[in-house]
Amino acid sequence: MTEFFDRTKNLVYQVATYHVGGNYPWGGIVASLGAFPLILLGRMLYIFSIDAFYTCTMFLLVSLLGMLQFILESIPSERRNTITINRLVGMLVGYYYIPFQLKFIVIVTLLYHVIRSLLPHVVLTNWNVDVQAHPGLSGILGLDIAAGIATNICMHILRLFLT
Repeated sequence: MTEFFDRTKNLVYQVATYHVGGNYPWGGIVASLGAFPLILLGRMLYIFSIDAFYTCTMFLLVSLLGMLQFILESIPSERRNTITINRLVGMLVGYYYIPFQLKFIVIVTLLYHVIRSLLPHVVLTNWNVDVQAHPGLSGILGLDIAAGIATNICMHILRLFLT
């Protein structure tokens, strides 16, 4: 039975770090680009059936949160920085209700990475809060979800000027 849990932990860790992508600086960018096919699949599923879309969305959300919690309980804290699936979640938040046009997709992707790199410095300087030092899921997902929300707000404001 312990062999099953060890294999499960290893598989979940490989998925959350994009195999070896979490060991490299570009691993987070590759992981965030994985949001684009998910958005495309979600749009097609929404056209096919709204109920299927919401069911799959909730299943994906619960699976991601459960997977991240499972990883946090089983890996040492030194390996937390190799997890890259949190960037996928942040990009999914950034794409929320954005028109499916190439110019908006490119702008969201670039803006998300700029905001994600600047946000910790702004928050740490102004409010003296280190978001990534929090324990559990809030430390892993907090920065990425905040960057996704800020990206989404900026894109909706920018969209007023681009359309």
